[in-house]
Amino acid sequence: MTITPPPAPNLDALRQELSRLRAERGWTYDELAARTGL
Repeated sequence: MTITPPPAPNLDALRQELSRLRAERGWTYDELAARTGL
């Protein structure tokens, strides 16, 4: 049995989606951080 590693995450796509969602909700980076616990 051959086990292949999962594909590398597309961090650019993730960054763009988070940016879009944050802007859609009108959240600041500080508010996003507080809401996500980061």
